[in-house]
Amino acid sequence: MLLGAVLRAVQLATSIGSVDAYFWSRHVEFAEKLGVLGAYQASRVINHPSLGLQIAVWTKQAGALFGLQLFDSFRILQSTADVVTAMALYVLGRRVSQETGVWLALAFFLSPTAIFVSAFHCNSDPMMVMFIVLAILAAAKDRPILAGLLIAAATGIKIIAFPALPLILFAFRGWRARIRFLGTAALVGALIFVPPLLVSGWIAIRNIFGYTGWRGAWGIPLVIDIVDLAFPRIAPKDPGGMVTPILILALVSLWGREAWRARADHELDPARLARVIGLAFLLVLFLAPGFGVQYLLWPLPYLAFLFRRKAALVLHGVISVFVFWLYTSWAGEWPWVYADGGHNSPGVAIFGLVVWAAIGWAAISAWRNLNRARPGAA
Repeated sequence: MLLGAVLRAVQLATSIGSVDAYFWSRHVEFAEKLGVLGAYQASRVINHPSLGLQIAVWTKQAGALFGLQLFDSFRILQSTADVVTAMALYVLGRRVSQETGVWLALAFFLSPTAIFVSAFHCNSDPMMVMFIVLAILAAAKDRPILAGLLIAAATGIKIIAFPALPLILFAFRGWRARIRFLGTAALVGALIFVPPLLVSGWIAIRNIFGYTGWRGAWGIPLVIDIVDLAFPRIAPKDPGGMVTPILILALVSLWGREAWRARADHELDPARLARVIGLAFLLVLFLAPGFGVQYLLWPLPYLAFLFRRKAALVLHGVISVFVFWLYTSWAGEWPWVYADGGHNSPGVAIFGLVVWAAIGWAAISAWRNLNRARPGAA
């Protein structure tokens, strides 16, 4: 754990971050001038829910007390979120054994991708991941109200946390626990999402719920764009519109599978809950209509649940090599100081397709192994 903290501290002290550091600075400036609820009217690229934007404003104010810029204080916050995530994974694993707890925590905390995203990139994904893992821990301790609060907070950071909500709901046994969980999540979610809709109206809906990431830079949309170059008459003209229904169908199938299984299983299995949430994020990444390199953080806490140690480490390694190569391409140098989001080489795109294929393989394998003996953490 100390090594992971030191590596994050070095990365924080020697860099500014990716182009998202600039975007978050602009978002917070608009929020300070117009208020968090009205900031959506200032820019179409303000696509984060109000809770995430408000936390960024508070983070800037707290950092200013110590002479820190937002890109420093915000990345410190994300690195701290990694610490909490690792601790929660340790507590989950310790329910099996001390060794399992240590393995789960270290597999995430020492992952280069986790270090790169939290200590360099400058976005709120580590915070969202933290809240989801804490919600799993709350469910494991049979605390539905706390779990509902935490998963609502995760969606208030990024709406992509929503696929985990039905899976946590089905993990609870008994209608009373489910009502408490769902009622809390709905109430807190309404407090997060309704005010900006009332103030900014359709603009907030468009910005928050219409954002799909960087189009054509990953997965199926990238493959279709490549095909379009060679065969322009047969390639679909709207790859995002084609992929999104497939992703929704895959997630609904996973939710339905867990809902059906919950009818016969009367005991909460925290490890299985972590596995199905990890699978959900693998499906999201594989079938995503858009991309952001920081999205690769989403399934990382769950790889040690889904796969045996060697396979989990290989996935961590392949993803980390891609992330390192991509940031180096953007920054034009290493060590990175600032990565502007450009200067992509063909090699990065080709290797990105290899990583995408590996994530697809991981999703298929995880789906097939759901009802088998746990291949990952015992």
